[in-house]
Amino acid sequence: MAGGLLTKKALVLAKVETIPGDDALPTTALDAILVSEPQYTTDPQVLERDFVSNDLSSFEHIIGRVVAGFQFVVDFRGNGLSQSGLVADQPKLATLMEGCGYKMFPMDGTGDEVTGNQSELILDRDNPVTASDLAFSHEGAVTVLRPVLYTMEVTTGGASATAEILTTGNNDAEDDLSAAVPIVVTTAVPISLGAKGGTVTPTFTGDLALGDKFYVIAFPTGVKARPTSTECVTLSIYMYRDGLLFKGFNAIGTFTVEAPAGDFARVTFNFTTDFQPVTDITPPTDPVYETTKPPQVELSLLTWGDNVQTISDSWAFDAGNDVQVRLDVNAPQGYIGSRISDRAPSAGFNPEATLEATEPFWADFFAAKSKVFTVVNGTVVGNQIVVWAPTAQPSEQAFSDRNGIMAYDKTMLLRRGNLGDDEVSFVFA
Repeated sequence: MAGGLLTKKALVLAKVETIPGDDALPTTALDAILVSEPQYTTDPQVLERDFVSNDLSSFEHIIGRVVAGFQFVVDFRGNGLSQSGLVADQPKLATLMEGCGYKMFPMDGTGDEVTGNQSELILDRDNPVTASDLAFSHEGAVTVLRPVLYTMEVTTGGASATAEILTTGNNDAEDDLSAAVPIVVTTAVPISLGAKGGTVTPTFTGDLALGDKFYVIAFPTGVKARPTSTECVTLSIYMYRDGLLFKGFNAIGTFTVEAPAGDFARVTFNFTTDFQPVTDITPPTDPVYETTKPPQVELSLLTWGDNVQTISDSWAFDAGNDVQVRLDVNAPQGYIGSRISDRAPSAGFNPEATLEATEPFWADFFAAKSKVFTVVNGTVVGNQIVVWAPTAQPSEQAFSDRNGIMAYDKTMLLRRGNLGDDEVSFVFA
């Protein structure tokens, strides 16, 4: 071969395995993924043979268990199909996320908290204890093309038929609530969230307290990804590097997202797999990639609590999966695969600093006060991804200098919501 192998010639295929560890046989027609910075790594166990003899020369070692790894970067984008609400139309990005402990759900437009277009109701952490006597159910098909976070705030405290609630949103372009006025709330009587079909029904005894807040997010129809603790799937990954083919089965991993303003958002995946022999092969020339272009990071509706006015030049996410190797004397090389043994997802953004009266970043930080956090990447139906974290708890906050403007580098740990396995959701819509 003239000139040697080229780093620019590479191809990655990935497919969900029916049986963990069995080659899923990904194809270029269905499973090709457009990537950058592809890397293949190995972590071999070197078995030293530390014998003694009548000289000081050491004996040859043996390579024992080998754990392989694949890393690459992909665009944070949809595929122009997932707005159907069918899991079969999920983008290939979602397939990679399945290998990182996420399960896909169809969003059928009902009020169900897992598969529906409305989230569970989230109580603001500053609500008085009297709010524990309040329960909400929600129903009705919500029809939005972009996400809307609704905030319901008690503006007049009191009992049923006396208390008043004002509902506002973070996306007036989709559901304009700028002229909304407080309405009287009666127990067991539905309240309309806005003009898009969603309702909530409060049931309570006693009085609602002035200042109580509650949140519901309405998603566009699409496919929802949520972390799972019991149903993590594995992937088969093929990586062609010019004339070499690297394979890995039983792939389980983790990922991060970086989204700088005005740029493309990118996802870095890092998978742990078993080791397969490296082979020489002529790379396929017919990969079929998704054709949607990645959206620019703009008009992201980044919302912290009910504040949509923060000015940030980027946001980030880290799945925080703890991937551990599973050993088994009955398995080849003593390695049977990997497992996500724990996860600690986090997110971050870097808002410009404000007075505490405008946004109490420091008071909330020292109170460890959780808030809802949401952001969307993309503005076109079929190519937008909504990130929703109902219980984002500040964990780090430091000053930064943005060209002479004071800002904060702010990190949040994403905590359990009302149901479990709900600390973050990604909606492909």
